[in-house]
Amino acid sequence: MLLSAEHLSINFGSRQLLEDVNFYLNEGDKVGVIGINGTGKSTFLKVLAGKLEADAGTISRNPNVQVSLLEQNPPMEDDATVLEQVFLHFPKEFRELNEYEAKSMLNKLGLPDYEQKVGTLSGGQRKRVALAAALCGVFLTLATQKKTALPYAQTQLKAAERMAEAERALYDYVRQNDIPIEKDDLNDTGLIGPEWTELTTSLGLLEAKRTALQPDFAALLVKYYQEAGLQPGDTVCIGMSGSFPGLGIASIAAANEMGLNVRVIASYGASMYGATRTALPIVRILDVARQAGLIEYDMLAVSPGGDFDQGYNLIYPNSREVIFALAREAGLTMIDEETIPASIQRRLAIYGDDVDCFVNVGGASANMGTSPYTLTFPNGLVLDPPTIPANEDRGLTFEYAARHIPVVHLLNVRGLAEENGLPFDPVPLTKPGETDVYYTMRYSPVYVIFALALAAICLKCGRKQKKGEQA
Repeated sequence: MLLSAEHLSINFGSRQLLEDVNFYLNEGDKVGVIGINGTGKSTFLKVLAGKLEADAGTISRNPNVQVSLLEQNPPMEDDATVLEQVFLHFPKEFRELNEYEAKSMLNKLGLPDYEQKVGTLSGGQRKRVALAAALCGVFLTLATQKKTALPYAQTQLKAAERMAEAERALYDYVRQNDIPIEKDDLNDTGLIGPEWTELTTSLGLLEAKRTALQPDFAALLVKYYQEAGLQPGDTVCIGMSGSFPGLGIASIAAANEMGLNVRVIASYGASMYGATRTALPIVRILDVARQAGLIEYDMLAVSPGGDFDQGYNLIYPNSREVIFALAREAGLTMIDEETIPASIQRRLAIYGDDVDCFVNVGGASANMGTSPYTLTFPNGLVLDPPTIPANEDRGLTFEYAARHIPVVHLLNVRGLAEENGLPFDPVPLTKPGETDVYYTMRYSPVYVIFALALAAICLKCGRKQKKGEQA
């Protein structure tokens, strides 16, 4: 989740523009705000950007995201040149270091004459100059970032190395048992499954499956567990589908490295390219790594997975029978309830009352729920959940959040990667310690203040300009 606003109310004098509005912006979303003049579109955007305060409600912004606002009528200095206007509110040394980049940006925006006076520009050209200035504010902040190793970076590295060893053991198992390696497995891991089999229960993104196999995802899980305040001896309960074998291994490897107890309930169903092979379902993947002495956990039970946790597959009508046969072969307890609420309650009883953190891997119905609120649950570590519904089908993520238990939600892999310094779909696969998940990014406070001051000046000048026009 990049940005969320809940129960937002905005008044303009005695007039109420918005009342009890909820808004959520996720990675990759493109949102348009449509309305007639005077209904509060610009005011709403300024509130989301932090330039104005709402009269009621809460706004949460991802700390790794910088919000920039391009004014509808950006204020300009008519006597300034185009290049001077771009750097007008930035420190002199920033212009000296970034003039080349600014000129390149202006060229791409169709403004090749840097010495042209702003007063001679059309309205559209003036807005493009303002866009260049806003983008320079982003570059200014990014250019001054400093990396500081997290205090538990060594634990992160050990967890990542543990995951890398587990993946090597699984690769050896695949080779020794003549299990074909898919052509889409560009990093030759042996852990990318076929598109459609008896275990495929939903669509899936191939690039996300490859991304999730980076060992540094175990380092990310250490970070989440640390931020959740977990201590050695605490219990992590993991509910996972077969969709992301890498994230399943990562969540266990990180817990093992921190001395946490691990309880798992796994679903055989997987989205495309996940643990879709009947010769290597998610349960066997974990067991191979455990037999190699690389991860440790208690497999409490399994379930079919798929829509409503029934294990059905439109292409393979025998999918449910195949899943039950795999469970019998493994000697595991099967959760097979008629409804999602019943499946949720069964899982709560099996996990027990001494749960210190719940991890959801993938999109299993009982874990995520089937209510309309499912999509509002944030990605990553959730300590301050969104509005918790009262529905019986709200899923284990909301169930544990309602009990004030930290929840780690692992589903949007692109978002997890980009928010935590891991590349998306790297070839070759990154090695333990190579990504930025081990660091905290800090920005020079002087330059951040300048960037914020620029936004404030633009807003203030815009108001003065509007008052002058009204006078």
